[in-house]
Amino acid sequence: MKLTIEEIKDFVTGAVEVELRDGMFRFYRFAPEQAERYLTVAKNEDFHLKTFATAGVRLECVTDASALRFRFSARRCSSRQFCYINGYVDGEPAKTFGEGKVQDEYEGTFELELPEGTHRVTVYLPNFYGMAIGEVELENATFAEPYNRKYTMVCYGDSITQGYDAIQPAVSYVNVLADLLDAAPVDKGIGGDRFFPDLLEINDGVEPDLVTVAYGTNDWSGATREKFEETMTGFMKGLAHRYPKSKIFVITPIWRGNWQDTTKKAGGFLQVSGEIKAEAEKYGFTVIEGMDLVPHDPAYFVADQLHPNEEGMKIYAEKLAEKMQKQL
Repeated sequence: MKLTIEEIKDFVTGAVEVELRDGMFRFYRFAPEQAERYLTVAKNEDFHLKTFATAGVRLECVTDASALRFRFSARRCSSRQFCYINGYVDGEPAKTFGEGKVQDEYEGTFELELPEGTHRVTVYLPNFYGMAIGEVELENATFAEPYNRKYTMVCYGDSITQGYDAIQPAVSYVNVLADLLDAAPVDKGIGGDRFFPDLLEINDGVEPDLVTVAYGTNDWSGATREKFEETMTGFMKGLAHRYPKSKIFVITPIWRGNWQDTTKKAGGFLQVSGEIKAEAEKYGFTVIEGMDLVPHDPAYFVADQLHPNEEGMKIYAEKLAEKMQKQL
């Protein structure tokens, strides 16, 4: 059984658009107008490139196939050079495929052998590369149907939301959180990003049950106080307007090794976090204290003491899911 474009659209989550071009399925987590705003408004080509990464994009279905197979072509969309695909069966890891030092282009074939019977199959695409897939085949399948999750969730944020630095895409906090909540995620994370109200002016067609927002660490480290206040308050206002029916969770910045630095133009780290909290509460959003989510220990971060490692990501997601579930 080879999947059609209609079936691919049914089986893929995390993409607001799916395109068949040159025999390959291509997935976009930002609407074209949203991606364009990073060029025309933010004037940042690096951010624009990162919109094409397949962070949070997954192929998921229930089938009795004996194997799933597809060819792929990947293009690097970030500074990271690890490009992996994770195959899971019934929620358990079954296969990891890829390389850790990929240059700009990477092509190959992914194949996942499946046990006899009917199973839920999930394939997580890379967080830092834009991956197109073609000739998706479910070998010996008599049926394949979408796996419908309880919630749809949109996750706004910076590099940590995009998945830095989970080497395996399945263990980014967004993917782990989505699996814990039984949610289909759309990952809007962009490495280096700050509050960017212009994103919310574009309707990408997704009307989520849940929205998470996790900006602030880059605002603290790189923005002026005036710019931070302008964009943060504008984003909160935009959230309320864009998602009037969604449950919105605002996560203040998580621990970072230099959080006590007092030289930042935006103010103190806890001051910035407190202002994010206060503004979010004005609109009735649920605020989750980021400093409570990941242990204040470099062992849970990569060398920069900013981005959680895979163990830190898992803890982040588990604690976040626990706090969110109390509000659902």
